[in-house]
Amino acid sequence: MIFHDPFEEPGLRGRDPDRAVERFLVLGAGGAQAGGCGLCVQAVKKLKEEFIFPPGVSVVDTASAGLSLLALLGAADQAVVIVSVRSDSKPGSIFMFNSDEIDTLPKSSFILHNQALLDALKTARSRGTCPPATIVGVQPSRDDPQNEAMSKKMRLCLTHICNIVVDLMIDAGLTPERRLRLAVG
Repeated sequence: MIFHDPFEEPGLRGRDPDRAVERFLVLGAGGAQAGGCGLCVQAVKKLKEEFIFPPGVSVVDTASAGLSLLALLGAADQAVVIVSVRSDSKPGSIFMFNSDEIDTLPKSSFILHNQALLDALKTARSRGTCPPATIVGVQPSRDDPQNEAMSKKMRLCLTHICNIVVDLMIDAGLTPERRLRLAVG
């Protein structure tokens, strides 16, 4: 498991042409109803608003999906899953690990909030249909990300999560384009 300090300036990694994939899946797993704070769903929304993705990239909000995640995972060559975690770390802490490490995480101090996601990953793994998957876990705060008053710390965390996802896409040989924002007024 790799710990990421969400307040360091993220840098984009270089493209590795030998690792190009055709089907790249990004899942924002779980909102407040899954025990998280909705930050994962907000990350998916932010990615969709700020980037144009190349063909083969799917960015999906799975807040209410269950084992239907199996079809999504089975169709991907590589996946990134953004999920809320509960850990002993401070709000805004970001963790990154691969899906094979889920069973080895210290359960007393690190809990993934989305049980349906865990079940889908374990089932896909047992069937041999789980693509290489990177889990990006974030320790939520009590802030409501739907609220305009989301703390600066959590807005920075949201930006960092999106940068991590874009880095992973670039590492897979898929480069999203940043949408142009026109100044009005």
